[in-house]
Amino acid sequence: MSSTSKTQWTSTDSSAKTRTLHDPPHPGEVVSEECLFPLRLPISEEAKGLGVSAQVLSDLVHERDSLPVEMAIRTSKAYGSSLETLLGMQMAYDFWQAREFAATLLLEGIGSAA
Repeated sequence: MSSTSKTQWTSTDSSAKTRTLHDPPHPGEVVSEECLFPLRLPISEEAKGLGVSAQVLSDLVHERDSLPVEMAIRTSKAYGSSLETLLGMQMAYDFWQAREFAATLLLEGIGSAA
C-alpha cells in the first residue's frame, strides 16, 4: 500500500494477537494508486482493458461506488492483485462505515417496555 494511505493498525488487546483496522481506505483509492496510476493510462483505456465502462471504473477510483465482486475478479486478473485482499478491503471499508453510522443512530421505543 502507498505511504499516503490513511490506514492505521491498532492492537485491541495487550497480547497484540487481534488487530482492528481503523478508518480503512476505500478500495478505489488502492486500485487507483497501486494498479492504475503506475501505468499512466487514461481511465477509458484501463476500463476497456478490464471490460467495463469508463464510468464504472471512474466511480470506483473516485470513491463514488464500492468494489463489486465481479470488478474485484477483473482487477485481480488484470493486475495480479489478490482477490481475497481486494474483497477484504471492501469488507473492512464497509464495516468501518457501518460502525460510524451505528454510532450516530438513535432509536427510541423499539423493544423497550412502555
